[in-house]
Amino acid sequence: MDQPIQLALLAAGCQPWNSQVTAASGKRFAYCATSTVYIFEADEKTGQYVLHSIFAENKQRITCMCWHPSDPNLLCTTSCNGTVIIWDVEQQKVFKQIKYPRDKPVSCCFYSNCLAFATKSVAVNLWEYNSRQAVHTPPSYNCSFSSDVTIIKFCSPGESGKKHVSILDEDNEEDNGYESLVTDIQWDPHSTEYALVSRYQCGLIMMDTNNMSVLMRYSMPSRAVYVQCLAWVPAASGTFVTGDQQNGILRIWNVSKAEPLESLKIKTTGFHAMSALQRQTAGISTDSVTTRHQGGPGVTPPVLLVCTFSDGGVGLYDLSLRRWSYLREKGHTETVFDCKFSTSDATRLATASFDGSVKVWDASRPELKFECSSPGNEGILYQISWAPSNLNCIAVASAKHGMFIWNISKGKITHRYHEHGHEVCVYTVCWNQIDSTRILTGGADGYAVVRQIDEDGVVRFDHNGAAVYGCEWSPSDQSLFVTGAEDGKVRVFCQPLLGQQGNADLVCKPVRVFEGHSSKSFHVKFSPLRDGYLASGSDDSTIRIWSYGEAKCTQVLTGHKSNVRGLCWSPEIAYLLYSGSWDYSIILWDIRNGSKLCTLDGHSGDVYGLSIHKNRPFILASSSRDSTVRLWSTYQVVSSLPIAVLAKVSWSEVFATPRK
Repeated sequence: MDQPIQLALLAAGCQPWNSQVTAASGKRFAYCATSTVYIFEADEKTGQYVLHSIFAENKQRITCMCWHPSDPNLLCTTSCNGTVIIWDVEQQKVFKQIKYPRDKPVSCCFYSNCLAFATKSVAVNLWEYNSRQAVHTPPSYNCSFSSDVTIIKFCSPGESGKKHVSILDEDNEEDNGYESLVTDIQWDPHSTEYALVSRYQCGLIMMDTNNMSVLMRYSMPSRAVYVQCLAWVPAASGTFVTGDQQNGILRIWNVSKAEPLESLKIKTTGFHAMSALQRQTAGISTDSVTTRHQGGPGVTPPVLLVCTFSDGGVGLYDLSLRRWSYLREKGHTETVFDCKFSTSDATRLATASFDGSVKVWDASRPELKFECSSPGNEGILYQISWAPSNLNCIAVASAKHGMFIWNISKGKITHRYHEHGHEVCVYTVCWNQIDSTRILTGGADGYAVVRQIDEDGVVRFDHNGAAVYGCEWSPSDQSLFVTGAEDGKVRVFCQPLLGQQGNADLVCKPVRVFEGHSSKSFHVKFSPLRDGYLASGSDDSTIRIWSYGEAKCTQVLTGHKSNVRGLCWSPEIAYLLYSGSWDYSIILWDIRNGSKLCTLDGHSGDVYGLSIHKNRPFILASSSRDSTVRLWSTYQVVSSLPIAVLAKVSWSEVFATPRK
């Protein structure tokens, strides 16, 4: 049987919290979202940078990353829980790993045969990763600081180590002894004595590290303009670039001049991090075609800048051509918990994320194009539901702000509801597609709630204290809905009409309860083609098919190795069901016999959201903890199924081989 094809991948944006989140080495560059690393590599034939691999072994937020200066296959990441991982990039696997229990690393770099990393309170910890020696702090680095350590940088492999974490600018009387936060440090690539230092409120300087004196102060347009990041330009002696913190202005400098040579506004939002690498030319190494340049306006070698921004944007800026080679704006920077195609437009896809935003994408092209984003940071967003017809609104379930409605046309949030309680998690939401005035939610308070928009009064559906994680309206009955809960039970309710009950809050009991899951049940989905059939996914790693009319489980699907979170029926073939799991896989099932038709591999984190539009029945969207959204085509897999069903014989018997 043919395999499904991945049509598109919406890579995550870069996290805007920690500073050391980009790295470049040779023909590769990398950046990290919250807990995932994206590595791009130059294609040898075209010179274009394409996604090489995604690493998602970090279970918590990545705090810093660095590339080995002489071995492009070794990349290090550290995370909030103290995990330090050295990756083998070529083999796409963990090379070495340790757990540092004392504190989270905030900066790291390779030094000689060691990995050095700093925590807030300890400047340098050394890990000789090729030996069994434990992590240790050399006596010469065992010193205290008046503030938290932010950055460590060794000057070069094999040289004596030098570190600079914060600088007290005593020469500037206006600083009043203020110890300014260091935003970036870069050693002069041709010297072990000089380093560029950018500081939050005290500007940009060149330092002589032997006597800790300032050699040069560089002038910014005003004291309100701060340098967020900087990088030396390869093969251009004395030339470096900086990125402004408040806006997307890139400045090109020469070490001998106090004023920038050129200022370029390449984006509207502020810079976050930056790395530089030489542009790869198809068939030839850039080392053989570039010479040393003395920096000047319009005179720069073929250099690409890996730029990340405060809004999560990531791009490759071609410094010599003064244009973007690649720019991905507005990508999610955290787990994408849900994705849903618009009910009225099969080309529009909405996504909801841990990063607090809902985004809408144009899914009509191979590369998903950003359309718009919800206003403000709403905290963790678990699930979304499009309004029916052409209302152009999305209902959102959030961790702290209840359920709210984002009106896309107006560009604002028009309604907020807190029936589950203030700051009580609302895990699931579903807009009634038959009656657009009703919205169903489920929360941590142990209730499912039906609210009629713009009217008083709600109906509550008791779950005996079990948190409600999944809910869905019946596609054929406007009063029937199903829920999945913490106790593993799948409940079916029939909602009384609010208009007939007055404005008083009601509490209703289920009309049917299905039991069988041994752990939490999450997504629950009615079949769009077989009335009365529904599916539920659970933390017991199974999917169950239930018949409402027969009041029983008709099939148990086993094959996932971890929690099942995503579920989606085929809108074209009644017996096909997709499921997504914490084992990183998506499985297409034939529910008639419980068999697996195929497995969609590609995500490098837990799979949460699955969606298909009825007008594009073989295009599946998926979202994951790896912060990506992917589009898949399963037409190759399912195209033979209708014929096989009709003929009830194999393909070889349907299509006879002609005689020679």
